[in-house]
Amino acid sequence: MDYTITTSDGLDTLHLENISDSIQYGRLNLIKETVITFDREFFISVIGLNGTFDIRLTENSKPTLCDKGSVLVHADKKDCLSLCARNSEGFCLLIVYKTDFLDLLKKNPLHKPEVRNIIVDQPVIKVLTNQYIKILAADLIGNKLPPSVSHIHCKAKVLEVFALQLDELISTPEPSSLNIRDDDMKKIRMVRQLIEENTGYTYTISELARYAGTNEQYLKKFFKHFYGKTIYNYMLGCKMEKARDLILKRGAKIANVAQQTGYKYPTHFSAAFKRYFGYLPQSLKYLVIIQTDLEWLLVL
Repeated sequence: MDYTITTSDGLDTLHLENISDSIQYGRLNLIKETVITFDREFFISVIGLNGTFDIRLTENSKPTLCDKGSVLVHADKKDCLSLCARNSEGFCLLIVYKTDFLDLLKKNPLHKPEVRNIIVDQPVIKVLTNQYIKILAADLIGNKLPPSVSHIHCKAKVLEVFALQLDELISTPEPSSLNIRDDDMKKIRMVRQLIEENTGYTYTISELARYAGTNEQYLKKFFKHFYGKTIYNYMLGCKMEKARDLILKRGAKIANVAQQTGYKYPTHFSAAFKRYFGYLPQSLKYLVIIQTDLEWLLVL
């Protein structure tokens, strides 16, 4: 084994499943502090699914708070990854990529140079905000497909998580090029949280600036810098991902989904959904039916 897992209470809280020789994944219950010591270089995706937790890579480093989205960690040989929940019921999905997998990516001629560079030059800990990654992680943990196809399903989800994280790394500028105070960063995070928790309302920039106690130009500039999208596009993305989840997971009617995502008319919602995903929301219902029928056939 290329890593050692220990917890503050001595219990083994993590079992990793093999996706391939180079990729493993598993659910980690963060009841106590968990420390993973590596004997070789790794990349680790940590996706918080319940609660908030602190993450750090060395004993003396400042912990990074993960309250939304996911974290991509670049661990070198002998590094110690520490995860500690801020509540008693925190858990996350852990995906471990060996450098063998990354070497295959770097050698693939189809990958553009910036993709190879982002793998090599990845910061030690990078917090990512794509909320769809959490949906993929929940699907992985809740997978109930028959063993004959479960491995294919899980491998596809794991690779999609990695692809989405890479995409965000490439498209999001590094925050180090701008100086920002901790209090101001908190204001930007407040705005992001307000948007994510209230997808049924469409905020104006002035409303968000007043809520955070800052000016509009400052908010627009730094929000885009740190999250890689304008406030409007980030808000739209949250609405669309929420809509997709409501249709896929709960079978909600289009009219109800439109209302819950802030659209007065279902036709306006459907048009926005198609512009964002490339297909109508009604199509998702047929995909759910096909997937359900396929699962029944596989069981039989």
